Amino acid sequence: QMLESIVTKKVVIQKEKELKDYLFIKEMLIMTKRKLVIVEGGIASGKSSLSHLLRENMKHTTMLSLSSIYDDSSVYNFLYHTNILNMIMDVEKSNFIFCRSFLSNEIMARMGHKNYDNTENYEFLLDKLKFLNQYYYDVKIIILASSKQEFEKRLSRRSKFELVEHNIEEAMKQQKEYLKMADELRNLGFDVAVYNNSGLAKKDLCKLIMVEQDLE
Repeated sequence: QMLESIVTKKVVIQKEKELKDYLFIKEMLIMTKRKLVIVEGGIASGKSSLSHLLRENMKHTTMLSLSSIYDDSSVYNFLYHTNILNMIMDVEKSNFIFCRSFLSNEIMARMGHKNYDNTENYEFLLDKLKFLNQYYYDVKIIILASSKQEFEKRLSRRSKFELVEHNIEEAMKQQKEYLKMADELRNLGFDVAVYNNSGLAKKDLCKLIMVEQDLE
């Protein structure tokens, strides 16, 4: 089964290369880029609330919540996120909001919460996101941050039955990794914005981002 998964991954990579020429030609027929908003951040940073509000306020928009994957193996994660990015290439006249993405998986891997090296998968998916950004979508990466006091309030309301233990130390560590990633992604040419939403009403944060990121 593992050999079959590895072969499947190699086939997908090869087909990706063959597909790019076709997609490039197809894109020449599309005059206006759509919006792809990726909302990221550590536990209790407000990703879900913001994503739903953006969905309610952006026209012609579909929201995908990518936080739960049944099979958390390296190969399955690779295929899952590759298929998601492939799928949105073929959807015309729709913007997309991702509540988390393959970026979350990379953060978890860097923090030691995965039992595999995610580097190869991450670099491949970043390359695919660059391709989307160049030809298909105006990609906006929104990273949410909060103060320690704000995390304390939010984490006190979170369920105990989740994969990663919810505590202040974990939340601050995740935030630190996301801020490092923000700088890395900017250096690669991505449009990345970090918003500290401490003490800010959810609707006010949404309005601010809609204006500053040209999402209206």
